[in-house]
Amino acid sequence: MNSSEKKYLSYLLAAGVILALLLIMFYPALEGKTIFQEDVLSWKANAKEALDYHKKTGEQAYWANNVFSGMPTYQITIKHWGNLFLHIDKLLTLFLPFFMGIIFLMFAGFYLFTRWLKIDHRAALLGAIAFTLSSYFFIILAVGHNSKAHAIAYMLPYLISVFFLYRGKFILGGLLTTAILALELSCNHIQVTYYLAFMVLFLVVSEFIYAIKEKRIKLFFIAAGIHVISVLFAVLINFSNIYTTYKYSKYTIRGKSELSKKENTKGLDKSYITAWSYSPSETWTLIIPNAKGGASQPIKIENQELLSSINKPEVRGFIGDWSQYWGEQPGTSGPVYVGMVVTFLFLLSLFWSSHPLKWPLFLISLLATVLSWGHHASWLTDFFIKYVPFYDKFRAPSMWLIVVELTIPLLAVFLIHDLITQKEALLKKLKSFYIIGGSLAFILLLFWVTPTTFFSFISSNDTQYIEQYKNYFAQQVQDPSQTAQIEAFFNDFQQELVNIRVAIFQKDVMRSFLFLALTFLVLLGYLKWKIKPTYLITALGLLIAIDMIPVDKRYLNEKSFVPKAKAERPFVPSLADSYILQDNPDGYRVLNLTVNVFNDATTSYFHRNIGGYHAAKLMRYQELIENQLSPEIRLLISQLQNGVSPERLDSSLAKLGIINMLNTKYIIINKDAQPIVNPHYCGFAWFVKKFHLVDHADEEIIRVGEINPRYEAVIDKRFANLLKTLDLSHRDTTASIVRTKITPNEVSFKVNTTTPQLAVISEIWYPEWEVFIDGKKANLLRVNYVLRGVIVPAGAKEITMKIHPKTFIMSLWISFASSTLILLLLVGAGVTFYLKQKKEQKN
Repeated sequence: MNSSEKKYLSYLLAAGVILALLLIMFYPALEGKTIFQEDVLSWKANAKEALDYHKKTGEQAYWANNVFSGMPTYQITIKHWGNLFLHIDKLLTLFLPFFMGIIFLMFAGFYLFTRWLKIDHRAALLGAIAFTLSSYFFIILAVGHNSKAHAIAYMLPYLISVFFLYRGKFILGGLLTTAILALELSCNHIQVTYYLAFMVLFLVVSEFIYAIKEKRIKLFFIAAGIHVISVLFAVLINFSNIYTTYKYSKYTIRGKSELSKKENTKGLDKSYITAWSYSPSETWTLIIPNAKGGASQPIKIENQELLSSINKPEVRGFIGDWSQYWGEQPGTSGPVYVGMVVTFLFLLSLFWSSHPLKWPLFLISLLATVLSWGHHASWLTDFFIKYVPFYDKFRAPSMWLIVVELTIPLLAVFLIHDLITQKEALLKKLKSFYIIGGSLAFILLLFWVTPTTFFSFISSNDTQYIEQYKNYFAQQVQDPSQTAQIEAFFNDFQQELVNIRVAIFQKDVMRSFLFLALTFLVLLGYLKWKIKPTYLITALGLLIAIDMIPVDKRYLNEKSFVPKAKAERPFVPSLADSYILQDNPDGYRVLNLTVNVFNDATTSYFHRNIGGYHAAKLMRYQELIENQLSPEIRLLISQLQNGVSPERLDSSLAKLGIINMLNTKYIIINKDAQPIVNPHYCGFAWFVKKFHLVDHADEEIIRVGEINPRYEAVIDKRFANLLKTLDLSHRDTTASIVRTKITPNEVSFKVNTTTPQLAVISEIWYPEWEVFIDGKKANLLRVNYVLRGVIVPAGAKEITMKIHPKTFIMSLWISFASSTLILLLLVGAGVTFYLKQKKEQKN
């Protein structure tokens, strides 16, 4: 068999392996099922109105009326038809179901990257398996972080193109860096791309150092120049998304607040940025999956046998409902586990491998690990938030570990390659092999023998919840002697909770110890005896698969799949929903108190919701929530819990100015009962008696909570010039304003008035909305901090508001032109390469 045939055979083997992995992990897809993803439910709810509108009219919806009283659809659902590379992405994922296509891309990217680095095909295959089976990828697919997984899949292909470029393949490297970065950006997960940029920076710096040593500085700077141009074109291909997002972000919680009391006036608050921080002790999940208990799920789901050992039924029941996870994050769907086998190989690689990329990859791994600790490493995190561009735009530092999930298998592959090609040289380094293996084994045995010496097994969240429960039960008892019983109960509870968590921890510690021992024996046997490399690869491959797949199956298994019909229609209307849908053809807004109002999107599937969930909500609406809307909701909930009379409830509803100005007619307090019908909602639009000009946002947010919005309005002084001639002292009290039409892109009103009026429209203000009176453009005001206002002249008038996304429409054509140009160049390069190969074959 010649070298060409061996090469093709190696690729066929890789294709067979990825097919096997896809079948093992996603076999229910063969039955027509798909993954039921909780986070996708939020998207389906948010996108419902826009998708229905497009299905009905064929038009793109630019505004979502059903989320947070209204917001742009730019980060919900919008078609970037100008980016032709979106079609290339479908081709590269082989038109497979999205979850299978993403895993295929991850596997292929890793395999091709390591093959291009001249790694033995068997080592490359092993690394691709190890990388692809990292637990985090299956966890994010299980919950629905599809854009994140998609963007991760293009990280290694982009690094391939970068190496092509800096190793002198200027035309091919330039086109590939442009094309693959365009695909990476089209996944629309800028945070992953941001981390990729750090990896590229480290690798380019290492290339610069080698260029100096090898005296090829000129070639390096040529490559760097082409690299800059390629990045520019990749951005232009995605211009409709990037520029629109950039413009939109200024008005979101990632933009600059006008309130002086904000902790961070530009970007996200530090507490929000660092909420999901991986603590240093949680980093042990890289080799011990349940180092912190696993996922945030009730202990009873997977640990009935352990629970049965608790003698006291009341304690057993309480613990069964407690979270299995005991780390410091607010919650988690599972740990980042890269594997005991792979990590051992990675650590050996640091001492044994001579690959030139070893130290750049190790340094970026180290940086990513420390940054993943977030507020637990505030000395570094604070520096990045303050000085590193755009760092304050992203949250969840734990996501930095996607870099580690990539670099650990890469360095492990370098070692496997050296084991195959430099076995004799490595025999001289056995001392470090014994030290590393022995040290890891010693640490794991210590963890197993005395776990409470190193870990508390009670998180700060646990302590907080326990205290809350203690206080709650203490308030319920009349006899002071029962206080001691409550204290004794929680002492027993805490001790048994620790015991359960220790048992969960020790089970996985011993699991990791066994995989470490087996890997150690396989490597020792290979180094000491004349075992063929193929047997080594087979043994390591089996160990990696047996190590990783069961952990992946903890978080994505056959229970994760449902029939496609259920996934496409995930929500069933409750009795309360059905009542509102029947009673509410005009689309009054809904407040649903049976869910987390501002962290749950399900209400948006059926109704125009004053709450919802979205990571890029409008800044002013978020500030209205924090300063006015949430306090009103808490007050309402308190009164409902105290069992107020209908008369007092009506009086209370009348005082909820913010809820009423948002046109909230229905309040759901029980899914299985009719909602409260609020008679004090202000309607779709109304005329006010007077307005108050305020000097700044601080005053505006306070005053809007003090007025009666049905009769008064609060307006920023920046709109004062438009109000100079408006006199409301002799306004027509019989004037009317009636909504006649509403779609995601347009809303219209009929007006009859004998005097000029100030109309408040219960729709959220955004600068891309324009207002027309009888077809002529007029001025749109921002009133009551978030709503729209219009000065209406006397007479019978028609008011029409239309959203005009100039930025988006303009940017679509830039994307189209750029992607067309690069695709033509790629086709031209491909044809040229083909003709060159054909000519060489003839000669």
